[in-house]
Order: sequence, then C-alpha cells, then structure tokens
Amino acid sequence: MARPPLPADTAFARHGLFAEQVGEGMDYRFPFETVLSLAPVIAHWRALAAREPETYAGPWAALERDLAAAPELAEPIDAAAVLERHDALIARLVRPLFPSSDWTSDARALSGPFGGQMLYRTEPYERVMGRYTEDRMDVINTHDHYLRTLYAYKAILGRFYGVTLRLDQPLIFIVPNPETGLSRYVKLNANVRFATIEACGPLPELSPADLDEMLQNVGDLRLWAAKLPPSLFRFVGLTVTTLTDVTHETATATITHLVLTSDANLDEATFDRLEREVRTLFGTADLRLGLASVQANGALNVQSERRIWNSLVIRDALRGDALDWRSTLYASAMATGEAVVLPDVEKSALGEPLRRVLGEQGVRSLALQPLRYGDRTVGLFELSAPAPRAVDASTLLKMKRLQPVLALAVNQNLERFETRVESAIQRTYTAIHPSVQWRFREAAIGMLEADGAAAEPAPVVFDAVYPLYGAADIRSSTRHRNEAVRHDMLARLGRAREALAALQAAVPLTILDELGLRLGNRAAQYERAWNTGDEADAARFLSEEVEPVLERMSAGRADLAPILAAYRAGGETGEAGRSHAYEMSRRAINRLVSDVLLAEEEEAQRLFPHYFEHTKTDGVEHTMYIGASITPDRPFDAAYVENLRLRQLLAACTIAREVRRLNETLPMPLAIAQLVVVQHAPITLRFRTDEKRFDVEGASGVRFELLKKRLDKAHVHGMEERITQPDTLAVVFSTEAEEAEYRRYAEYLAANGHAEPDPEALDVEDLPGAAGLKMLRIRVRSDAGDCGGRER
Repeated sequence: MARPPLPADTAFARHGLFAEQVGEGMDYRFPFETVLSLAPVIAHWRALAAREPETYAGPWAALERDLAAAPELAEPIDAAAVLERHDALIARLVRPLFPSSDWTSDARALSGPFGGQMLYRTEPYERVMGRYTEDRMDVINTHDHYLRTLYAYKAILGRFYGVTLRLDQPLIFIVPNPETGLSRYVKLNANVRFATIEACGPLPELSPADLDEMLQNVGDLRLWAAKLPPSLFRFVGLTVTTLTDVTHETATATITHLVLTSDANLDEATFDRLEREVRTLFGTADLRLGLASVQANGALNVQSERRIWNSLVIRDALRGDALDWRSTLYASAMATGEAVVLPDVEKSALGEPLRRVLGEQGVRSLALQPLRYGDRTVGLFELSAPAPRAVDASTLLKMKRLQPVLALAVNQNLERFETRVESAIQRTYTAIHPSVQWRFREAAIGMLEADGAAAEPAPVVFDAVYPLYGAADIRSSTRHRNEAVRHDMLARLGRAREALAALQAAVPLTILDELGLRLGNRAAQYERAWNTGDEADAARFLSEEVEPVLERMSAGRADLAPILAAYRAGGETGEAGRSHAYEMSRRAINRLVSDVLLAEEEEAQRLFPHYFEHTKTDGVEHTMYIGASITPDRPFDAAYVENLRLRQLLAACTIAREVRRLNETLPMPLAIAQLVVVQHAPITLRFRTDEKRFDVEGASGVRFELLKKRLDKAHVHGMEERITQPDTLAVVFSTEAEEAEYRRYAEYLAANGHAEPDPEALDVEDLPGAAGLKMLRIRVRSDAGDCGGRER
C-alpha cells in the first residue's frame, strides 16, 4: 500500500517521535481484524441488573424483551443497515456508557475496537472533530498507526502470555481551525473495557529469547508481526473514545523543546515555528513574538540580525535613534523586573515617542515580561498584537510560565556570546600583530599602487617559522560549572522547603505537606544526579508550583508575609552564589595567566620580534611563531628559538605558582594543568583575507594544528590518566632531538629552583594522525621566586 502523505503540522511530526517507524512501503491499515459487537455491553447490563436489581432490573427486563426480537444485535455487526434498523434500541443499550450529561459536556464517541465503525458521538466531539470526513481522519491518524498497533500487541501479550508491556505514550494530534488559523492539541484516550481479544488459531510459543528480542525492538513492527502474526487475533466489542484538549500543556512543552534542543540558537524557520506555538498557546492568531537579550553594559541588544535575540517591535526605531529605550516602559520593566501589560496602547499613559513608534508598527496591545536568570535580568519577552485587548492580565500568567526556559536560553546565549566576543577581538585585532604589521603595510601599498579596490590583495605569507604552543587549562571546568549550578539550585530548593514548612506550621493544610514532599523528592533526585535540562525543570517547578502558593497564601496575611520575604531575600543576597563564585574564580585565573603571558611577551619581543596570539576560554592558550621571514631586518639564529622555548617554560612555572597563590584568595579554588607542544620542523604561515586570520600550510603545519586540538584531553598510553595534571608542565614531543633539548631545559629549571629534578618520561596514547608521541612531565615547585635567568 502506498504511504499516505503525512500532514506537515502534526504533533508527532513536529517532535520526531517514532520517525524511524514511518518508512516507505509501510501499510498504514490497522493489521488486526476488528469486529463491532454489542455483546460486551449486553453482558454489562446483565451484570448491573444482578448487582443492583432495584435500579437496573426493570430497565434490563425491558431491554432483554426487545433484544429477543432483535437477535442480530447479539451477533457481530457487519452492516450499517443493522445499526440503522435498531437505532433507538441501541441508544437505550449504550446509555450507561453515555450518561445524559456527557452529551453536552464531554467529547466522547462510541465505535468499534481501535477506531472502527462509529456508532455515536457527543456534541462536543462533533464540534472538535465533526468537520472532518472519515477520509480526512484517516490521513490525520496515519501518524498514530505505530502506537495503535503497539497498544493492540500490548493487550495480546497481557491476555495470552502474561507479559506486561509498559506503554504510556499518548495519542496527540492537531485540530486546525480554518476560521482563526490557529490549532488545538487534542489527546485521545480509548477505553477498551468493552472489547475482547479472540485467538483465531493455535498461538505461537514465545521463548524468553523471543520476548527479549521483541521488547528490545519495540519500534520494529515487522519483527512483531513475524513473531505474532496479526491474522491470529481479532478484537471484538466496542471502544469508548474521549478527547481531551491539551493545547496549553503541549504548546508549552513544544516551546520548551524548540528552545532547548536548538541550543538557544534558533534559525529563522525555527523561530517562525516558535511564534506559531506561542500563538497557539495564547489563542491569538495575529500575536507577534519579540525577544531581546541584554548586553554586558545592561542595554538591550539592538544590533543583532537574529530574531531570537532581537525581534522587538521597537527594534528599528532604536537602531535609527528615533527612540531612546531608556526613557520607555521597556527600560522600567527591566529595571524593576516586573511584567507590564497594555490592553489598549492608545488609551494607556505612554510617552509620545513610544506611542508613535508602536502606532507605526500597528501595535494596539502589548505585554512585556523581563527574563531573569538568578539575580540578573538577561533579556525581555514581548507579545504584541494589532487589536486592542488581545493581551490582558491573564496573558502575563502564561508569559511567566515560559519565563524560566526563555531566561535560561538567553543566559546560555549570552555566555557563549561573551566568549565569542573575546575570541573575535583576539582574532580580529591581534591578527595584525606589531611584529608583522610591516608586511601588511607592504601589501596595502601594493594594492594602492595597483589601482586600489580593483586589485587582488597580495598574499601575506611567512615561510620557515618555528611554532611554539602552550595552554593553561582549568581542570574539570565543565564539572565545576555544573556542580556550581546544582549547588545553587539545591540551596534555592532548600529555602523553598523551609518556607513551605513555615507556612504549613501556620496554616496546616495537607496540600502544603504534599507540595513539600514533591519538593523534597526533587531535591533528593538532584542530589543523586544532575542531568541536562534539570536546571530549567527545577526553575519551572519553583516558579509555577511553589512560588505561586507562597504568594497566594501570604497575600493579605501580615503574619505570613515574613515567610515570603525571607524566601525572596535569600535570592537577593546570592541566588547564584556558587555559580558566581566559579565565574569569578575562572575570570580571575584567566586574567592572571594572561597578565603573566603578556608581561613575559613584552620582554621577549625586545629580544627578538615574533608573532604572538592568545585566547581565553576555560583557560588560556597561546601560540608564538618566530623566524627570519617575520623579522627580515635582523640577523636570525636558532638560539633565538631555543631562548623563546626556555622562556615559555619559565613563564609556565610562574603561572603555576601564581595560580596556586591566587587560589588561596578565590571564592572557589580551581586547579590548572599546563601543556607545551614541541615541534622543531618549521612551518609556513599564511594570512587568510576572507577569514581575517593567520593559518598554517603544509603537512608539518597541519600536524602541529591537529596536535594543539587533540592533546588537551589525551591520556598517558595504557592508562586512564590525563597527560596534563595540576602543578605540572606536560611537554609533548615526537623526536629524540626534541627530547634532548627539553631535558636540558628541565635541568635548568630544577637547578634554578623552578621545578623538581628528574621529570617523569611517559608515552602518549596514539591519536588520529599522531602516533608515537612522548612527553616529559615536569613538576613545578611552589617555593621558587619569579622566573630567573632572563636576559636584560
């Protein structure tokens, strides 16, 4: 059977669930035989009459007389004409399944097993699904083929083999509204208590190995069909289907999914999907989503072209200096951290510049929610619409629900952005290093003499330069960062638990005890393990479930107000205490390492000019290139290379000692591990005009770059131990000549009190493209003074 086209906008298609089961050539027809039968309902009536004769004996007697005149209703029903002839009798028969109240309140339907022939639908069911023909419903339901089939197998395993298959995946699909353009998410719940399973032949035996194979391959329906052919079973009876509107929950989950799985870096298409989900959540078809991040100076980001970080309706006005955001309610909302809603912009008390800008953008209603992460405002969440009263106070409740995940995403982006800024500064502004500026001047003059912009830029190449690379890496930085975040969240949960306990002591409600139990369980779970997404989940739990209770219970109660005040005061006095301590310590160590390198570099440049660059991330890396082609106006000798190599080790010793001293004053001491990569063979350095940076050429240069990237996490050969360790220098080389040279330097360091004697000689594990590497591990002494032996 040809595969029917899947609708592009379905819940399962959006989340990609079970996508591997939806393949070409799959037959989307339900593989099991289903038989519509009223026999289970008749049996249900008989049981009711026996159990409660005073209520059901009379109605059952009347039904039984009428059923005797219509024996075909006790048999399997395979023709619509049978249903039509006995419509009134069937309506009386199924009344226990459809109480009169259900016809106007619940979206329910009665059909054959697993969505077979439809008998009855309530009015709410008709309102939700009635606009679709059966053919259209077939198309909508193609995505649930896998689950319907698996639920059938679940029933078979339990009925005939005593095996419980854990399966709780809901059937959720989208019901679009052609009038509004919005959609609703609907969950289908099927009650099969009035359906039975019949075996149509001898059942195959399933060995433990067969069952294990099936349960290990739940997604392979062809395997299941081979083990348990669908032709051996049929489902007889009725299914009661209930539809539940889950638009709020599903839209919120989808927004969270879009933001977190995109690593907080949404492209244009994903942002459009995010905006559609926001419209679905808030039930407004022309709602416009705006987001903006806050720069390091506290101002809104108005320069970025990416909508995920700059899509406010006032963006263009800010860019064109037609509006000063600092004098608007945008700035006041960010300053106070309080949400703002304007149901009707024209009737609100706005300043004229902002009112004019909003009017030009067609905005008649506006809502703003500051995005706070810890004790900082990191961004702004905006909703706007062209109609008045499209947003109101209730809008803020849903915006607050989205606040934690959006704030987390913005904060992650800001951290990456700051790292990229530092990297961009290094790449853009240190590429034309003073030592090589003369060569760029020559190239620029050559372009001007060759008719300026029309001329091709002359290549800037330095041949036969010797590379030196070193890195001072903060050990286990990711683990430290994660542990700091977990510690802060556990502290916040602890304060919330104390607040709940104090509240319950004053107002002894059992529900407060239940909430406290759930809070404690979460804290225990985070104590055991901290996984991706736990920070957002914990923040959501506090902001949506715990804090509203504290606020509502304290409202208007002077005796309870101090409980809420104490909880909030904890956040104001250091919500992100451990995280802040880690960031302070990381930055302090990076500054120290950078300062030592730059001070050493200033003196080394006087001895012989060379190219130098360094970058800061979770540690500091530096690379130096020295050679005659960089400084052609001075005689070059190999002694300058050797001198720079030795000074690099002396600087590394100073860094190790200074970081050890600095750690005594830091809020979170952090260890560093240092690496030096040795390469005697010269390389070629070329400036890439398209990327505005230097790059290496040739096999020797490429190998050097690969080693820089791969050695950081490398291990000692045959051991689980990393080659880099705190308070040591890992010097990696590949030739005997390099080893001999650096052993001389190690002896010099030991003789001058910078390092312990007899460095440890080790083999490095084989790396892709680099096998047979060796290393010396030099242990730095903690009691030496500043680096000695320097030329003046």
